[in-house]
Amino acid sequence: MSPPRAPAVCLALAALLVGCQGATALRRSERIVRRGFDTEERGGWVIFTGPGSLLLAGANLAVGSFVPLGPPVEPEQKWFRTYSGPMLPTAQVAVLCGRDRATSVERLRRPEGEWIPGRHEPWHFPRCIEVLPGLYELEVGYFRRDSDDGSERAVTLQAESTEPSLALWQAEAGGLYELFAELGARAPAAGGAPRRTIPRSRSLGTSWWELETSAWSARIERLPSWDAAPPELLAVRREWESYERDRE
Repeated sequence: MSPPRAPAVCLALAALLVGCQGATALRRSERIVRRGFDTEERGGWVIFTGPGSLLLAGANLAVGSFVPLGPPVEPEQKWFRTYSGPMLPTAQVAVLCGRDRATSVERLRRPEGEWIPGRHEPWHFPRCIEVLPGLYELEVGYFRRDSDDGSERAVTLQAESTEPSLALWQAEAGGLYELFAELGARAPAAGGAPRRTIPRSRSLGTSWWELETSAWSARIERLPSWDAAPPELLAVRREWESYERDRE
């Protein structure tokens, strides 16, 4: 049998490198493009940053598929944990996840302990929070915005908390918990609602606010088991296990 030819060996090595680095390079390129076309962050400069991000993403994908470019890319959905060291098996920790994106844990602590932020950065609200077993106090905020374009005029409904709700969480080992908000009956807010007119840009229209208030509180329920967890939730945790392992 003749020895393998050099081109075949090179192709095999290239394929192996792409298999190892390609997924990371692709995720990094996707984020480069999203940031380049993000009008909220870039504003009017998006006409320059958008096309530039396409070129940069292409270069990153071409090179990053073969050579690691910096540290591994942090998963898109955040997973915050309060203990140090490697991630422990789910049987040894407790995990709290929001039922939807409206609720977020602002701070948490063990009773009489020190409050710590419940997120990675000020703009990173995590998908879930993972802690060691124990009793915790949580300060929970609420924010939700929905748009209704079906009527004669566009309507945006926004609900947000003015004060956090305090909740106690008895976190047991192996437990998976769900955080959600319980809203009370709505009533018109005291005082007149504000109105904003934009006279120089008639095409932008006029904005009205109809303010209402209600009581609300944060609630925590334990799911029967991890088998009841949504598949995407398990996928997010596996991504973080892989990310932290590769970062070491």
